Amino acid sequence: MLKPLAILTLTALATPALASPELVGQTLGTDAAAITAALKEAGYDVGEIEREDGRIEVEARNADGRWEIRVDRETGKVSKVERDD
Repeated sequence: MLKPLAILTLTALATPALASPELVGQTLGTDAAAITAALKEAGYDVGEIEREDGRIEVEARNADGRWEIRVDRETGKVSKVERDD
């Protein structure tokens, strides 16, 4: 019985948190103020925000770690979330 529990525990520790990737598809806004407000409401501390190649890149941190969040400049929707180590 101990072996399955150990495997489950190791799997849980090795799996990245799902909270941040679940941002994909959500609308945060098309400007820095709106994006910052939406992410703060969701429990993030927002760092640098850059406009680059038709998208907005946001560096943010929450209890699960540091994240790079890409937002479509036209729609304000999150297109990608990656752990930023």
